[in-house]
Parts: sequence; C-alpha cells; structure tokens
Amino acid sequence: LEQMPFTIKEISFTDAWHFPIRLFIYPGEEIYLRLSYNSNIYDSEKIVELLENIKHFIKEIIINPNAKVTDLLQ
Repeated sequence: LEQMPFTIKEISFTDAWHFPIRLFIYPGEEIYLRLSYNSNIYDSEKIVELLENIKHFIKEIIINPNAKVTDLLQ
C-alpha cells in the first residue's frame, strides 16, 4: 500500500439505537469497556454492579480460557 500523507487518530460515530443498554469492548494492551444505558430504566448503582460482574467474567475467561461459560458465571 502507498503511504498516505495523513494519519487517522480517532474515529467517532453516532447511530440510532433502540436497546436500553449497550456494551462496547475495545481490546488492546488493556481492555476498555464502554457502557451506554437508558437512565430512565437503569439506575447508576445497577450499572456499576453490572460492570463489576463483567470485569469478573473477563478475568475468569483470561484465567481459564477453556472453561464453559456456565462454569465461569458461578
């Protein structure tokens, strides 16, 4: 490929969504989680609890990548 005279530093997008909660996981040297939610449906305490559960689940996958999902959720 020919070298381009510019670099892309950031990509942003906006889209319409109809789900009350969305989770984005961006892998890399570190895993970045982004959660969007409808605050008319969920309160912030429940969202924090959900994120803690997701973090725990990801750690369990890293520790035991061959485990069944049902085993990791316990």
